[in-house]
Amino acid sequence: MKPAGGKQDLNWNVVFERSRTPWGHVYAFAFDARTGVWIVIDPHTRWTRVFTVAMGAPFRRWIAGVASVSEIYRIAGRGEAPIGMGWFCVGTVKRLVGLRSGALSPAGLKRDLLRAGARQVFVCENQSPQGRSPDQVGS
Repeated sequence: MKPAGGKQDLNWNVVFERSRTPWGHVYAFAFDARTGVWIVIDPHTRWTRVFTVAMGAPFRRWIAGVASVSEIYRIAGRGEAPIGMGWFCVGTVKRLVGLRSGALSPAGLKRDLLRAGARQVFVCENQSPQGRSPDQVGS
C-alpha cells in the first residue's frame, strides 16, 4: 500500500513460522486504516495466499493461533526494494516491506530486520521473546 509519493504508510508485521518447513517460513500482515482490515500476504514458491482479517474478535482469534507457533516482528514499510529478490517467501517479504537485504533464508531475513530496527510484537503470555513456551526452553 504505497501512496502517490512513493513511501509506504504501513507498519508490516513479519511472521516467522517454525514448523511449516525444515528451514522455516515467513509471511507478513499489516493493518490498512482506509479499509479497516488486516491484510495478510503469505507467499509460496508457486502461489501467494492473500486474505483479510476483520478488526476485533476475528483478528484476536487469528493472531492467537499465529503467535502460538511463530515469532512476529514489526517494521515500518520503507518504500521500494529491488525487484530481483527472488519469488519465494523471503524475497517476496523483502520486497513487500522495502528492505534491502541479501538474506535467502528466514533466519537471515530476521537478522536483517532486527538490524533495520524491527521489534518483536504479539508475544503470547506463556512464551519467551524467542517464541518458545516454558516447556520448550532448555535442552
